Amino acid sequence: MEFIRKDLYSTPIWTTKIKGYGILNQKLEKLIYSLQKKDPIGKKASSVGGWHSHDLRDGSKEIQSLLDAISPYLTQAFMDLECDIKTYPPELNSIWSIINSENSYNTTHIHPESYLSIGYYVKVPQGDCGDFVMEDPRPGTQFKIPPTIKSNHLNLRRVELPPEEGLLVIFPSFVPHFVKPNRTKEDRIVISANFNIPFSINSPQ
Repeated sequence: MEFIRKDLYSTPIWTTKIKGYGILNQKLEKLIYSLQKKDPIGKKASSVGGWHSHDLRDGSKEIQSLLDAISPYLTQAFMDLECDIKTYPPELNSIWSIINSENSYNTTHIHPESYLSIGYYVKVPQGDCGDFVMEDPRPGTQFKIPPTIKSNHLNLRRVELPPEEGLLVIFPSFVPHFVKPNRTKEDRIVISANFNIPFSINSPQ
């Protein structure tokens, strides 16, 4: 008799390097430092020791250039999930920047009331500046973790992504994630954003 394995409840992530990121990042870095200078306290969120901006949906050309650059990849991610984006186009819920200076980090969190989230790396110093860590969103998997010979997609409990300038990461907003401490003396800068599919319980299915 045939023995069949079915892999259920997949949690995808998508990554790519943005074309022409060098010029884009120069403009974004200048913008972010100017915002930090105007608002040195910033917003209190998951950052510990770093700087977290307020919402950047202000119509700036630099942020719009980033949104234009990531748009085809975000669209593909929604299409991979079979979302009806023609009837319900995705909306930008929020977008912000984080500057992690030496020894600063981000605690574990999720992004509620959103469907997909992104992280885009503007400035990444050489050295151990803090990996982006995503944990298994299924709480039951943490109850019993047996020893394994090697890691594979069936037994992973966390994934660590080293940051790279120009790297775009797209992931489901419900995935718990955190950022390890920046052990360099230079700033690490990321822009994050949340996207949602707007619909109501009375929307046609």
